[in-house]
Amino acid sequence: RAGERGGKDVVVDGEPHYLSFDELLLTESLGPHQVQQLRPVVDALLRDGMGLIPTDTQHAYVTPISSRKGVKRIYDIKGLEPDERKPMSLLCADLAMASRYADISALPGRTFAQVRKMLPGPYTLIFTASKEVPKVILEHKGRRRIWERREIGIRIPDCAVVQHLTRE
Repeated sequence: RAGERGGKDVVVDGEPHYLSFDELLLTESLGPHQVQQLRPVVDALLRDGMGLIPTDTQHAYVTPISSRKGVKRIYDIKGLEPDERKPMSLLCADLAMASRYADISALPGRTFAQVRKMLPGPYTLIFTASKEVPKVILEHKGRRRIWERREIGIRIPDCAVVQHLTRE
């Protein structure tokens, strides 16, 4: 059921639970009920968990940025062999959060203004990764080296669920 549009499986007390967001337009603000529904998701992610959430384009696998276990699980679920793995994109709440992980300040003024107009939105923008991006996101065990270009994809979806989870 995790692959259904608008929902998410969550493990609470060792049992999987399915949360549905079908009644919620993804760009609407979350109400208290949805925030309460997401509490187990936040708790699971804070405990090194991973999940599948809706975004403004398609579902995304999520895990904390520093979770070696979660990152490995996502690669495994996608069926990627170690030598096929490339850096994952990061979901961010806003440009301020994105600037922690990407060199956004290197953008010329006009380009930055265009990026601000585009986001949040259905785009993945590629930037030079900052030193704050954990090695687990950039490393390739199959080649025993760090992704040589140190680039990272940044997504700032127009989706209330993503906004809430990235701020928690």
